[in-house]
Formats: sequence, structure tokens, C-alpha cells
Amino acid sequence: MLLTMRAPDDVRPVTLLYASRRWEDVIFREQLNEIEAATPNLRVVHVLGESSPDWTGETGRIDADLIRRHVRSDQYGLLEFFICGAPAMLDAMEKLLLSIGVPPSRLNTERFDFV
Repeated sequence: MLLTMRAPDDVRPVTLLYASRRWEDVIFREQLNEIEAATPNLRVVHVLGESSPDWTGETGRIDADLIRRHVRSDQYGLLEFFICGAPAMLDAMEKLLLSIGVPPSRLNTERFDFV
């Protein structure tokens, strides 16, 4: 989905909240940096569960306060929210987004599980 945003006529603003345990665990980190640099309407926000002392970005878990810092609440009914991850994380994020006022019709999920 992010790769399609590189099209010059795609002006939709997108904020990706990307949660990882540690910086070393961020999958496709280099590719995300390249896509973000080439896509002016994309902002990638990394959220680390375990950060190093020199980390200046977001830490902990994605919660209501973190979402409010990066997404204006008056836009919740206009934006699409895409959630991708393991079932427990998706359930928690759906519940969280609904609790802060995101309409159910704006939630899109992709569930995966490891075998």
C-alpha cells in the first residue's frame, strides 16, 4: 500500500504508527525510510517497546494519547484506519480506536498468525 503512494498524483496524507519491540526488530526499516523520503504525504512514526538511551522517538505501546499526538481527532470520521498484525494486537487496537471515537466503518484489518 505504501509503495502505491509514491505515485505523483496520490496526495492522501498517511501516518504510519509502527510498533516494534526494539529498533533492531523493525522489519523493512531501510525500505520504509526510502519510501518516506520519496513520499511527502507519508509520515512514519516508530514506537519502540524497549528503547535505547539515545532514542528520541515514541516509546511504550500505541495508546490513545499517542494516537491523539499524531492524528487529529476531528479527522477520525474522515480517515481510514488500517491495522495489521497478530489477532490479539488487532483486537486491542480495534477496541482502542472505537473507544476514542473512530467509527467502525473506518476500521480495516489484516490478521495474521504464525504457525
